Parts: sequence; C-alpha cells; structure tokens
Amino acid sequence: MFIPPYAIYYGIKRWSDAKKPLVIYLVGVVVLIVGIVSSLAPFFGVGPVIAEFMEAGAAENVEAAYDCWSPQSATEEDIA
Repeated sequence: MFIPPYAIYYGIKRWSDAKKPLVIYLVGVVVLIVGIVSSLAPFFGVGPVIAEFMEAGAAENVEAAYDCWSPQSATEEDIA
C-alpha cells in the first residue's frame, strides 16, 4: 500500500484475485497524471497550441489539428 510499484507487482502476480482493483488503480494513476499535466500546461506555453487544436477540431479540420502536434509539419520559416 505504501510502495506503489509493489501494488502493481502484487496485482500482476495475483491476477485472478486482483484484476479489478489493479485496473481501477491503473485508471486512477492515468487520471492523476493527466490532471497534473493539464494543470501544468499553462506554465509550459502549450496553451496557445491547445487552443488552436481545439479550434481546428471544432471546425473539423483534421489537417490543421494534426499540424498542431506534428513536428513534420514545421516549415523552414518556423524553424528559423
């Protein structure tokens, strides 16, 4: 309980008994990580990128949404 990696080990070793609690635990860890990352996003300057991505999604412009996150979509001017 106090050593998180051991909880995962225990759940894997006793899969038949601990399947449901392990899945709940892992979903909780993912939710925790997403919450921490999203709360820190404004400090890393990704706010404008997320806003542009959301606008492209609302306009159903898949190419523009992909360009927000793809390093291959950068032009030479953007890199300079």
